[in-house]
Amino acid sequence: MLACRCFFGDFMDKAEPADRQYAEIPDVHAALSAVEEALSDHNATSKRPMPLAIFLFAVEHVSRIIRLMKQAGGHMLLVGVGGSGRQSLAKLAAYMAGLEVFQVR
Repeated sequence: MLACRCFFGDFMDKAEPADRQYAEIPDVHAALSAVEEALSDHNATSKRPMPLAIFLFAVEHVSRIIRLMKQAGGHMLLVGVGGSGRQSLAKLAAYMAGLEVFQVR
């Protein structure tokens, strides 16, 4: 069932974030592992670790968020109920893309 999913992204490439190549990700399980590893790395270095459960739908969203963040002039509106993980997935995606997060208050 997972094998028929079509994923694209650059987060499977181990190069620096600016040098990564956007490509198809044929192994869904490897994508799940890569996002879980990035979350572990983020939590190890962050003042505020995020206790997230990573599942396929979350990996799809992280992949989309990374793609949009890396586009010149890219922007997005994340919609959902409170506590659904919008902010946490955006922070994780920014970390994976090598970007800095700041919040306007």
